[in-house]
Amino acid sequence: LYMMDEVEHRESAFQELLKRVTNSYNLRYIIRFFESHKERAWQELVRLGPTSYDLGYIISFTESLKSKASRLLKQIEILKEGRRAKAIS
Repeated sequence: LYMMDEVEHRESAFQELLKRVTNSYNLRYIIRFFESHKERAWQELVRLGPTSYDLGYIISFTESLKSKASRLLKQIEILKEGRRAKAIS
């Protein structure tokens, strides 16, 4: 969470995460992980009240990463379909 404070750290953290992603299973795991943490973060935000800007920021960042992972997963699925189509023809 400390890396989320600086934009360049957040982006480099995401790039590092992508380096470790080797297949669509890993992406699905990442998406589920972010979903799980988002829910807990929302619960904490409700508990702390509306002045907790930092937690809202973390939720927003988590959504952004999940969105990027989802897009990447779709790209992988499209590539797999393309390879299957080539193999069939």
